[in-house]
Amino acid sequence: MAAIDHHSNKGFTLLEVMVAVSIISIVLISLFKMQYESIELATTTNFEFNAIILSKQLLADIEQDLINMSEMNGNFGPDYPGIEWSYKISKESTEEFNFDENNNQHNLTRIEIELQDQSGQKSYKTTTWRFAFE
Repeated sequence: MAAIDHHSNKGFTLLEVMVAVSIISIVLISLFKMQYESIELATTTNFEFNAIILSKQLLADIEQDLINMSEMNGNFGPDYPGIEWSYKISKESTEEFNFDENNNQHNLTRIEIELQDQSGQKSYKTTTWRFAFE
């Protein structure tokens, strides 16, 4: 007479289930990390793209009245909420350019512009020089 096997192997062992759950967890964590980094990259790229355009717009406003510019910081209003700007204007020496010494109307002006998001995590800085004629 043949012995009857009462122990059936019709399921997964606890070890097999734990290994499968571990593999699925690693895959999901990797996918979530890639998604987070993708969103962060898109946000940073959007800020930098807008910052370049907005800094050029701000520079054009500054150049309109370079001698009398007084407002040193602000924001771009409801069109670009959360982006703040500041700038610093300083006079630079023109001695190395060998201008006519009798003509001292050349004012080399250094303009430093900084744009920053509201959280302070992202910033964009640019520096340019302009001649201001009186």
